[in-house]
Amino acid sequence: MNTLERWSAEGKVQLDRTFRLRMETAKYVPARAKMERMNVVAEPAVADVSFYDTDEIFYADVPGPQFDELSSVLFPGVAPRDVALDPNRANDVMHLVAHASGGGAIFVTQDEKDFIKGSRREQLREAFGIVVMTPEEAVAHLADEHGWRK
Repeated sequence: MNTLERWSAEGKVQLDRTFRLRMETAKYVPARAKMERMNVVAEPAVADVSFYDTDEIFYADVPGPQFDELSSVLFPGVAPRDVALDPNRANDVMHLVAHASGGGAIFVTQDEKDFIKGSRREQLREAFGIVVMTPEEAVAHLADEHGWRK
């Protein structure tokens, strides 16, 4: 992530985060400072998943894939309602909902188990146009595409 963070400071890329990511990293002091420097992307509100008093927004029609659609890719065989009841799984899906509705170009994650393995990455790209990469993959891709120094 250090290269992506440097590129963000140089104005080359924009790193976004959700309120949920801030909550997930709140106990890690070094991560808190990094989170504060990132652009906040609002999450569409989802019944039984969303928090009140956050940056979540209500849409009449949320652009992009919905919670249930993304849930079925990340957690096949698990009912969306059950995913919504598991805070970790619900957060994973909501990160993607916010990314897709906010028009993000690359979803960068270190969580390969839930977002990449088992053909999840390919399914997300084919079904929803969501490009998922690890930080290392994103750095290599952007460096090649733009000629930036890593």
